[in-house]
Amino acid sequence: MAPTYTLQQLPYLKLILHAAKYPLQPVAGILIGIKTDGPSVTITDALPLFHSHPLSPNIEIALQQADTYSSQTSQQIVGVYSANEIASDKNVAPAIGKLAAKVDEILVGGSVLLQVDPTKVSSSDDVALIPHTLNANTKSWKPFPSAELKTVPDASSLHTVVEAHLQSRTYESLHDFDNHLDNIQSDWLRNPQIQKLIKA
Repeated sequence: MAPTYTLQQLPYLKLILHAAKYPLQPVAGILIGIKTDGPSVTITDALPLFHSHPLSPNIEIALQQADTYSSQTSQQIVGVYSANEIASDKNVAPAIGKLAAKVDEILVGGSVLLQVDPTKVSSSDDVALIPHTLNANTKSWKPFPSAELKTVPDASSLHTVVEAHLQSRTYESLHDFDNHLDNIQSDWLRNPQIQKLIKA
């Protein structure tokens, strides 16, 4: 049975803000949440990873930190998100596919890869994402209809919140793992300033 996925407001906002902060660079991050029997996956947070082409050792370190953090919050890594440097390119980059496959291996199946579709950010009818799951036979990431990705709240409400935060440039306060490597004080796991601005 194929898993069902629910995306909450916080991770959606953070991944869109990450892409908005670095519109001309590839960005990626880790999705954390709760996987239950059914199977059902609820995505509760997004941890921004990088805005560059990272080295493998850095990815390993980031994954270890993300795994520890998610365990401390009684959650687990459930997927990956990414946005390409060229807005019209909606394909999953090979490096992202490999990272997501590693996450799927850790999760023992059922992970999700959310590819940002910048052309839909201004749309209130749908989320700006192309969700993918791993095809067990071909070992490739296959898209599934975004309508099958449940969002809480609905797409229209999410759009209103996203627009407000894009206009107020909330993304300037967001830190990813790349920022953390440049300045260890940059808390890429919690992003407390973003949490504060989102709740304001």
